[in-house]
Amino acid sequence: MRAADLRLATIAYRLTTANAALCDRQQPQIGMPIHALTQYGPAARPSAATAFGFESTVGVEAVVPGAPADRAGLRANDSIFTINDTEQPGLPGADATEGAGHAMRRKR
Repeated sequence: MRAADLRLATIAYRLTTANAALCDRQQPQIGMPIHALTQYGPAARPSAATAFGFESTVGVEAVVPGAPADRAGLRANDSIFTINDTEQPGLPGADATEGAGHAMRRKR
């Protein structure tokens, strides 16, 4: 999965940066697909956490060689703890809903 996502991210990065002069609106491209542990079903989370090194809910899945993320030193399996000065939730409970990006607390 990681290899396919990196291939797609590399193609997207090359297309968006090479064609930037043709676009009337641009967004920064950092060359880094991210993923969340809650993308995986509850039964698969322990395996995903181990395979991808999750230490927080959001992680770096892959890094496009030569892209800004690569030049900044980011690597696959890095965990993201803050985004734009906003702290990200910790690891979700085993019973957190699949795809839940903001409701990470265990249900009581």
